[in-house]
Amino acid sequence: MTKPVPQTDSPVPPRVTPVFLDGLESGVARLLVPDDAGEWRTFHLPAKVLPGDAHEGSWIELAVRSIPPPPGHENKVLRDKLGSGDDGGNLTL
Repeated sequence: MTKPVPQTDSPVPPRVTPVFLDGLESGVARLLVPDDAGEWRTFHLPAKVLPGDAHEGSWIELAVRSIPPPPGHENKVLRDKLGSGDDGGNLTL
């Protein structure tokens, strides 16, 4: 069954990966994603990005594609803001 893919200006189709929903806690989803070597890697996302029928122990499809910046979110402004507290020095714990 082919699923509709939203139209974009990008000629590159999204990369679709099966992902295991390992846990949901305090509004955060813990996802297990296989890497190129077949090892499972853990990623955390806000649970609000999941489909409504997703639950712990279910599989979901993660589709990722490049898009232009959303209105009001220019790349340079965001990167400058995120890096404003970074002095470029060594990390201390």
